[in-house]
Amino acid sequence: MFALTLPAWLSIAFVVVEYAIKIVAIGVVPENRRPSSSQAWLLLILVLPVVGLPLFLLIGSPYVQGRRHGFRPRPTP
Repeated sequence: MFALTLPAWLSIAFVVVEYAIKIVAIGVVPENRRPSSSQAWLLLILVLPVVGLPLFLLIGSPYVQGRRHGFRPRPTP
């Protein structure tokens, strides 16, 4: 009756992965972060998980800031 372009197992796998990303994000994103920042990241990840997760991993991780401090020049006495 309806022609599907993707196999049924592929669409089911996509939905399962999408929900897994959302559930993990709820536990991981708010750690060591201001509430407003956590809300913004969670909103992006929950609405657009395919876009939000890579962006969070690239620029939203609190460990990125720790690596940036190593590159900052030390003050001169």
